[in-house]
Amino acid sequence: MSTQKFATNALHAGHDVTSNGGTRAVPIYLTTSYVFKNSEHAANLFSLAEPGFIYTRINNPTNDILEQRLAAIEGGIAAVVTASGTAATSTALLTLLRSGDHIVASNSLYGGTYNFLNVTLPRFGITTTFVDPSNPENFKKASKENTGYFLLNPWETQNWMFWISRQFPNMPKRIKFL
Repeated sequence: MSTQKFATNALHAGHDVTSNGGTRAVPIYLTTSYVFKNSEHAANLFSLAEPGFIYTRINNPTNDILEQRLAAIEGGIAAVVTASGTAATSTALLTLLRSGDHIVASNSLYGGTYNFLNVTLPRFGITTTFVDPSNPENFKKASKENTGYFLLNPWETQNWMFWISRQFPNMPKRIKFL
């Protein structure tokens, strides 16, 4: 974890100016692939035995610096950046959920997220009940024994998390807000 102040981390964390010719600005790497020293080096990278870059859609130096900066300003040990909100949502959900889990979600989610919850996740044994978020009581009513998460739009979360928590004081600790 960085000991620098927020502004310093936001501008400089993750960027070693000595590793890329002394540039102050982060270079944008426009490559798709990387050179391996030898087959053993390639095997180590692909097996995650050593850190490094394999293919730019998996990781690249530009994204690596951004991830390090985000981790530093958020006080985390690591971060992950994705190419889209849908990629971020699906990555987060597939990391947290397992077969048999249940989600209660706002019925006003972005269409791609709605379809991911309604079409894709059931293939993995994960179900979702969609509710009208204008009445937070709907989240409580739709909860089941296997409900693990409430999923709301960002503009709904701040007010409803507090309201739902107040109206549902015995909410099982297993339920989290996403």
